[in-house]
Amino acid sequence: MRTFAVSLLTLAALGSAATPALADVRPPTLPAPVASAPSAAALKAMAAALNSYNAVRKALAADDLAAAKRAAPDAAAKATGAASAYAPARVQLADAANAALAVSKAADIKAARFAFGDLSKNFIAAMAMDKAFQTGLVCYRCPMAKTYQKWLQPGDDMGNPYWGAEMLKCGGKVPVVP
Repeated sequence: MRTFAVSLLTLAALGSAATPALADVRPPTLPAPVASAPSAAALKAMAAALNSYNAVRKALAADDLAAAKRAAPDAAAKATGAASAYAPARVQLADAANAALAVSKAADIKAARFAFGDLSKNFIAAMAMDKAFQTGLVCYRCPMAKTYQKWLQPGDDMGNPYWGAEMLKCGGKVPVVP
């Protein structure tokens, strides 16, 4: 029986000569679609939702459960209106509206703060979709919160809704990302 010794270089040379070049059949890479800026109606609706959200936040930061429960239905209504005005955030704003309603039904401040965590999580996800919604907003994070740890508020005078007077200034600034 004969044994053939062929070097790797010989095989490589034979393989490249014997195999025709394969054509690239992948579709061309298309540029990413350019997102259009939110409409004036969307900006107005998101600003109204933010104002109502902030009323709930301020009430919780002040340890005022009754005020948070009174402000929450308006936050739910404004989130629903913003969902109609800005379709890309429809799901997040609908979930925010449901969380606001949970705040309004909370039996105690601890339950309201827990529901506010869901409200914040969904509201931040919606606001993060476009920089135009974030003008004048600061996102904070409290590492001590027992629920979702972030919240939004206008300006730099932090008011922690998760702890109220007990730890009103607990937290730090973070980017507006969910």
